Amino acid sequence: MQNLKHFFVFRDFPPQKGGMSTYYYNLVKFIKGNKKVFLPKDVSEPPDIENAEYVIAPFKKGEEKNIFFTLLWGFQILFHIIFERPDFLHIGKIRPVVYFFLLFKIFKPRTILYFHGLDYYELKNKSFIKRKFVNYAIKKCDLLVCANKYVLEIIRKNVKFKRSYVLYPGVDVDYLKNMDRKFKVKKKKNFVLLTVCNLVKRKNIDTVLKALSLLKESYDFKYYIIGKGPEEENLKRISEDLSLKKKVEFPGELGEEKFRYYKICDIFVMPSKVVEEEGSFEGFGIVFLEAGFFKKFLIGSKTGGIPEAVLDGKTGILIENPEDYGKLSEVIKSYFDNPSRFKKMGENAYKRVVSEFDVKKLIKNYERVIEDLKNESGSD
Repeated sequence: MQNLKHFFVFRDFPPQKGGMSTYYYNLVKFIKGNKKVFLPKDVSEPPDIENAEYVIAPFKKGEEKNIFFTLLWGFQILFHIIFERPDFLHIGKIRPVVYFFLLFKIFKPRTILYFHGLDYYELKNKSFIKRKFVNYAIKKCDLLVCANKYVLEIIRKNVKFKRSYVLYPGVDVDYLKNMDRKFKVKKKKNFVLLTVCNLVKRKNIDTVLKALSLLKESYDFKYYIIGKGPEEENLKRISEDLSLKKKVEFPGELGEEKFRYYKICDIFVMPSKVVEEEGSFEGFGIVFLEAGFFKKFLIGSKTGGIPEAVLDGKTGILIENPEDYGKLSEVIKSYFDNPSRFKKMGENAYKRVVSEFDVKKLIKNYERVIEDLKNESGSD
């Protein structure tokens, strides 16, 4: 594995925030070999990773919708493929470079396509030609990798592919242990709830606010909403309209400081919903793993890949209808009334994160699949 040459084509990567950025960062960081990563211009200061070199495109994320930039990026990648002949070409979002897929294949890198959920689900709103090209690329790629079983089954209903693998998002357990040691906190007297996410409609935070409005007179609590996004002002308005302004805080987008909030919170809640008009759903939810590591009571919803991140009744509670704020309120109230009743779920969540979602273990297992793929290519 050490001598393999990997090319990665991604639109999402740190310092950008979000689950996909973290997912691809971990992939590049922990996979063995020599690595070259192709990124849009707005990822102009990516993190230093051993044996990784970056090639920054002359346009920002989203601008590749312009045909000129699409051609520019495609030929830039193709140039490097021709002269460097990578063993593997990993593509994190095929749509922007899908028209170059067959050109890439001519030079015989083993092609691996990655999907999380939204990146495939949104195709239903795209042109017939684009859907055909993407599905053809899936059919012809050497390996289809999905971040959850949910999106794999969606793709399976539409395309026949050679082989697939579910590479779950993971967390760096050693890093989380360091964060646990770094932040020393005192438990607050009131209950603390937490959400960490991009503030978009899919995260369904307005429903959490409605649920808490039913409890505001009877319980002393604080709700922290960490993140930035287009829904921020709307959520602030809702919290004010519901007379929750003194109980809800928006700390903004945080780096390591977010782990201080993970440590002080009692409940981590994110009952994401499907937003049909955007073709948007929750692919998994790395934040559930982060909160689970700190043994917090997890509340999610039975949508997208969340049931794979949170085991209903074992590592947390999942709401059947994510917009049923009455039911959500009942679950929160149950915890407020008897926190010890849910302690076992927090312990189960921690054990599952450490045993099943340590990213180093996940990538090590994935490398065996890549090695098999390489060995097969040697016998062609």
